[in-house]
Amino acid sequence: MKTVKLIYKMQPGTKEKFLDDIYGRYIPEKTRNEKGCISYDFYSSCDRDEILLIEKWENDEALEKHIEMPHLKELRKLKDEYKIETVPAEI
Repeated sequence: MKTVKLIYKMQPGTKEKFLDDIYGRYIPEKTRNEKGCISYDFYSSCDRDEILLIEKWENDEALEKHIEMPHLKELRKLKDEYKIETVPAEI
């Protein structure tokens, strides 16, 4: 199993709009329906402009295929639009 943990560092005041955008475009749902996806969940911090993403995949091959999916490309565009910095999570 392959686990990816990322922190999305948001611009102040943009977190709720970003979450509305990704859920409104069904990006998490589309990802969860991919072959090899075990889980894909966003967790919002109550007191910071951060979101934690934890995704679990059956193997590296499934994760590599995910990286090329159209909805992930859409997520990347949104991250650019919202000026989000993504860093590995140490949890």
